[in-house]
Amino acid sequence: MTERQETRYRRLETALLTPTGRGAVACVGVRGEGAWALFRRRWSRADGKPVPEEFDRWSPDHARRPFFGLFRFDELGGAADEIVLRRRTADAFEIDGHGGDAASSRVVKYFVEHGATLVSGDEWERAVELEELGLTEREFDARWNSRVDSLFYAAADALATRATTERIARIAVRQRGLFRAFFAELDALLAQEAPDFDACVAKLDGALARGTCGRKLVEPITVAFLGAPNVGKSSLLNAALGFERVVTSPTPGTTRDLVGAPTVIDGWNFRLVDAAGLRATDDPLERMGAELAARNALTADVALAVYDASRSRAEQDAEFMRFFGKPGLEVGRRTVAALNKIDLPESERDPSWSAPDVDSAFLRVSARTRVGLDELASALAAAAFDAPVDGNEPALWTSEQVEFLRELRELCACRKGASARDAIRV
Repeated sequence: MTERQETRYRRLETALLTPTGRGAVACVGVRGEGAWALFRRRWSRADGKPVPEEFDRWSPDHARRPFFGLFRFDELGGAADEIVLRRRTADAFEIDGHGGDAASSRVVKYFVEHGATLVSGDEWERAVELEELGLTEREFDARWNSRVDSLFYAAADALATRATTERIARIAVRQRGLFRAFFAELDALLAQEAPDFDACVAKLDGALARGTCGRKLVEPITVAFLGAPNVGKSSLLNAALGFERVVTSPTPGTTRDLVGAPTVIDGWNFRLVDAAGLRATDDPLERMGAELAARNALTADVALAVYDASRSRAEQDAEFMRFFGKPGLEVGRRTVAALNKIDLPESERDPSWSAPDVDSAFLRVSARTRVGLDELASALAAAAFDAPVDGNEPALWTSEQVEFLRELRELCACRKGASARDAIRV
């Protein structure tokens, strides 16, 4: 490390890492000598317990781990904002708080008032990444090519600025660093005197096995509401949204086209899509609507099969069989089954719903009383993912990212170490 770099490393610096204005999350960075002591003056754990003493001593185990807590604003009479602290290096910290400028600007102001130099977010992130990777600036600049930068690093930055929920924003903010670490590890494996191609292939297979699970970061998760006419699909969708988006009527065939509405479940963007009821009919428009509903279910992320507690299970499964060749529990790529109208008196419920397997296979809900809607929302969120997208692993969200990693895997599988390194670095 040069004397200039050593001096800069010791200098206390702070930066706003996310764009100004409204957003789901705002991130502030602070690094340099005394950064941790300065931060500790205002930070406390969310549960009120003392900060573990070992956290005052840097350990690589702390790297990027989230620590939930409160940042106090003494100038506001002790008011505090919930934050997530991530320790990037021994003297570099990332503070993720609620979106907007109010809290983040006060955090930055606090560090500046205590001697920190305000730098740009790009400048701060670059300096920390240099430290994380143990590279000089020349090595850093020579390491990454424009294709990797645009496909992964620049894409991650853009994703963070477009995020519409706090959960997605927090995951997006971490992606750049996760990709940096991912490619740095691959490069290190390939740079060995005897390159570990098997380890590279295994690492790439792990990333590719997740597919484009990160697509949920940029596109809404679609849920297709399915069922026979008048089972309460539209009413259930309205209840889930909290407002009347879909016209409801006791007359079968009221819904004939796809009707979608956005909502947020567990921090993810969803699009709930209602459609015509599944039944045989001579009405050409209603029949086309039912066929459209069936096609939509096959492409939706989740199919929600809605049943009516007042009608026979076999009768309703017959309608699913007519359009899908299988019962409602098995339609779509992923299926959640809901038994609606459980608020009806026992005398009005069909006896078929007292079978032993009903409780394990069906969520009991009521669009009218809203019973079971929280459990339904959790089930939809759980069913939406083949693999978890939790911000601890790099997530792919474009087909171009997948194609690049496939090309890189092929080079590693063919033991073409120099070409694989060139693909990453040149």
